[in-house]
Amino acid sequence: MIRNFDFTLRSLPELAGICSPQLRPMVDPVCLLTLEPDEGYSTIAMVSMDLFLGAIDGINDAGFCAALLSLSNENAVPAAPRFDCFDELAIIRLLFEQCTSVAEAIRTFRNPPKYTSFLPCHYIIADRHGDSAVLEWDGETSHVARSQQSEPLICTNHPLAMPQAADDTLDVPGIMGSSDRFQLLKARLQRSTLHRETLWHAASLVRLNAFAAEGDVFGGTLWTSLYHFDPPGVVVSFLQGMVDGKASYTDPRAGSLAHQRR
Repeated sequence: MIRNFDFTLRSLPELAGICSPQLRPMVDPVCLLTLEPDEGYSTIAMVSMDLFLGAIDGINDAGFCAALLSLSNENAVPAAPRFDCFDELAIIRLLFEQCTSVAEAIRTFRNPPKYTSFLPCHYIIADRHGDSAVLEWDGETSHVARSQQSEPLICTNHPLAMPQAADDTLDVPGIMGSSDRFQLLKARLQRSTLHRETLWHAASLVRLNAFAAEGDVFGGTLWTSLYHFDPPGVVVSFLQGMVDGKASYTDPRAGSLAHQRR
């Protein structure tokens, strides 16, 4: 499974219109961590914003993999912090700790109380047996999307199992909307030709980079992570800056779990 993580490089006050250049971006720091709970499965995961309870994407030692993506949902309203529910970052951590397969994750996702603390999200999940799905939640009900057997499962930022918003385009010149990225990936990827080089190239085609009026990078694809199942591990490339007006990324860096459950 491969994913691009697209997000802003601004701080939360800056997003609210408050000039605070001395504050660090919301996603700082970004960590590739090995998570070893007292109970449950160990996970290697990209973690940011909530280093203690959340995760962005990862794979556990049972070969279950998941990534969250922001979801265009006009009806979702961020709620005040709660301690009796799982927010969008915590729910994926729960899946890592408790699930060995897509089937288990679908059942687990339906059960716990959930709420949106910042951005509505959906989750693409996969396992070492080749199963995959997208999990969505509309505030009341859980939904599941799957691909046709002959097609790879593709997920961007519009709903796949819930009604889609009328307009998912971004108000940024030169930036592809969610549906455009989805269709480009669908045209490029075929299940019979899915190998590492093909996946890296496809991910590079839909990387985003948004520029502020003063010319600096407002946000975009901050990393691309490619997960493999046997043994469970990840190869990740990070945004490192701009060169001649184009985003520059680090050489892929590998991480793996010290052991694998059978």
